[in-house]
Order: sequence, then structure tokens, then C-alpha cells
Amino acid sequence: MTWTIGKTLRNKEYVLEKELGNGRFITYLARHKDGSLVVVKVLNDFLLRNLELVDQQKLRETFNQESVKLAKCSNPHIVKVGYPFMEGDRECIVMEYINGKSLASRSDRVLPEEVALRYIHQIGEALVVVHENELTHRDVKPESILIESRNGSDRAVLISFSLAVEQNQRIEVQTKEAAEGFAPPELYSRFGGNLGAHTDIYSLAATLYELLTGIQPSSAIERQTGRIDTLSTPIGYNSTINEQTSNAIMHGLELDPKNRPSSMRDWLVSLGLTLTLPHQVSKKIKENSTLSSSQNSTASNTNNWWTSLNFDNKAKVIGIFIAAVAAIGGLLAGLGSVFKTTPPQYPTETPSQDP
Repeated sequence: MTWTIGKTLRNKEYVLEKELGNGRFITYLARHKDGSLVVVKVLNDFLLRNLELVDQQKLRETFNQESVKLAKCSNPHIVKVGYPFMEGDRECIVMEYINGKSLASRSDRVLPEEVALRYIHQIGEALVVVHENELTHRDVKPESILIESRNGSDRAVLISFSLAVEQNQRIEVQTKEAAEGFAPPELYSRFGGNLGAHTDIYSLAATLYELLTGIQPSSAIERQTGRIDTLSTPIGYNSTINEQTSNAIMHGLELDPKNRPSSMRDWLVSLGLTLTLPHQVSKKIKENSTLSSSQNSTASNTNNWWTSLNFDNKAKVIGIFIAAVAAIGGLLAGLGSVFKTTPPQYPTETPSQDP
């Protein structure tokens, strides 16, 4: 059931102004009490009613968990996501409203390579942040990228996080949910597999393919089933494209996830792009680094104790060492004399007695 326009949410903090979309989630344009516009996403209760109780609970839990994770994905090229809240018995999240047009509705069907790479660079770095938070977007396509103009410059912003899921989660997706041409094989129910950074790499490579050629790549399901022979290279459609760019796109569009770049960082570098994001260091690496530093410090302190002594102290240490050696020598000599004066004792043999 959709809410009526004019309905207030969260103790009149938001007022619904317009319905923007209706699918797995119902999306509304709303106005905050301070006058700013926001987007509100709500789980579709019609969808929930058609699920088993256990599946309803799982979807609600996933919605809340992933909303919290997305709220932590901070990057200027990721739509800002607020923490979830309840309105009656329905889960809601508030998202930043981006006043821009999607790349799918751009006026120039073929973009200059420099412009296309700038957008892909921005979205690629946004996805690095998403992946380092152990999420997979899984709906990257021109329609999911908005271009917002501010102060004479523009920026690409990644939206449509309603399909985001944890990495390495094995799922089955209905074919109609997969964006033809932009979805890799692992997003189709018949080829369902583990998701990860490789999933978004395929989709972003397909997006760049479309931006530079004006042609949507052949669907992965047609390529996987052999309905088409090969996927034409981008440079085959647009000879002005740099060969490095064309090759990187084709690498990202490999059907087998194992044959794609291992990370979004690697794929961006293969395009000749310079990353501005620092690497996220895991807690385990930090702990190992701290332990190693502690061990090195202990070893260093052990090796440098002699050099820290002055001449008199060194002389005292040497004297103590000589006295200890002499004492040990005397002890060994005493033991030697004992062994010399005491004859060795051997067991006597008892004569055998014959009957």
C-alpha cells in the first residue's frame, strides 16, 4: 500500500510530496521541516505480504543492517544514506536528494573519452568505499548515476542502493531484476553465484562501454549461452578510444568473475586512472604491524645495551665475565679429579650353573 501525498513521517519531520518509484521499495520525494528536499525509501508491504513469514523477517533485517552499513559509506560520489527508522510497522530510510539527471538521459549519446573517464573515476572510487565496507551495489548502470552541476562543475553520484547486499552472499535474482547489458552472469538466477567487487566491476565496465559507444553491451546471459559469438570491442565502434581504455573495458566484461580484475582499485588503475583514496588497513594488519614493531624494538634494545655502557662499566662487565669463566674452569677441574681417583665399577657376571 502506498502512502498518500501530504502524509507526515517521524513526528512531522518529513512531509511526502511525490512518489518517485514503486518496486521492491516505494520511493518518495519528501520535504524536511527545515525546507530541504530528501528521498524516503520504504519497504513495499505488497511484496512483504507475498513472502513467507521467515522471508519477511529476513528482508526486514537485511534492510536495516544494510541501511546502517550504507550510512557509513562516506564519499562525495555516494548518495548520503541516513540510519533506518520505523513509521508504524514499516521500515524507512532517508536519502540525500540529488538535483541532477542520470547518465541514461544524457543528451550526447557518445561522450568524449576524457569526460566519460572522469565520471567512471568518480563512481569507481565511490565503489571502492562500498566494497571496503563489505557491500556490493549490484545495480550499477547509467540510470543509477546522476550528474549534478554545482558552481560551474559537475559530479557523478551513485544512487539506487536499494539492491545493495553483503559481499560473497549467494543469492538468486530473477532475470527481470537484472539490467540487461549491465548485469554480469552471477546476477541471473540460472547462473547465480557469489557476489563481490567483481560484480560491480562488470557493471561499471559495461557502463563505460555504453558511454563511449552509445551502444549497450550484449547481455551476459546471451553471451553465456552462446546466442552471440563474441562481444565487439569498444574501439571497434569508436576508433577515437584509447586502446588501453578499450582493453580495460573488455577485461572488466569477462564472463568468468575469476578472469576480471581482483578489485575495483586494480581495474581503475588498468584504465590509467590515479586513485586519490588511501588503502583501508584492516585491524588484523594493524595488530600485526604493532606486534612487529614491538618485537623489533625489543631486539633493538637487546642489541644496543653494550654500546650504551661507558668505559668503566664495560671494564666491570669484562671482569665479572673473566671471574665467571675462572670459576667454571675450577669446577670442571675438581670434577675431573674425582673421576680419576674413583675406579669405574662394572657389574660382575654370575657364573651359569649347569644341571
